[in-house]
Amino acid sequence: MKGFFLGLVVGIGLMFILNITGHGDPQSWGLFGKNTGIPAAVAPQNLVKGATEFGTLKVIVSSNEMPVADVEIDVGLAPGGNMAIAKTGKDGVAIFERMPAGDFVVFFNDYNFFKNFQRVSSLTPVSISAEKTTEQKIELTAK
Repeated sequence: MKGFFLGLVVGIGLMFILNITGHGDPQSWGLFGKNTGIPAAVAPQNLVKGATEFGTLKVIVSSNEMPVADVEIDVGLAPGGNMAIAKTGKDGVAIFERMPAGDFVVFFNDYNFFKNFQRVSSLTPVSISAEKTTEQKIELTAK
């Protein structure tokens, strides 16, 4: 019983230290808790410094014309940089509000992409217009 409590205290202490040092963000971790170097999500309006015009991006993910829920959608200037992240809802839709007007790419996270779909190998370019909603449809192919 002593071992259990000692492990619990050490675990809580370690989580506290990781969080206060900025290393406790699980969104930037890969398999087995190793930091992958993938930046954590940023608010869409922070993708472009000094942006003054914003629009909305609506990403619709489906397979065989059926919505695909709980898919992580990443949007940024390029993979590996700052990115806005959202998951699709039951309707297969992910909404990114206050996206800076401009050109971005839509892509999927390799670490949590569904194994029952073929991996989407290309980046999907999208142009966001100020004060408008841009729709981007992505069709996944089942394995």
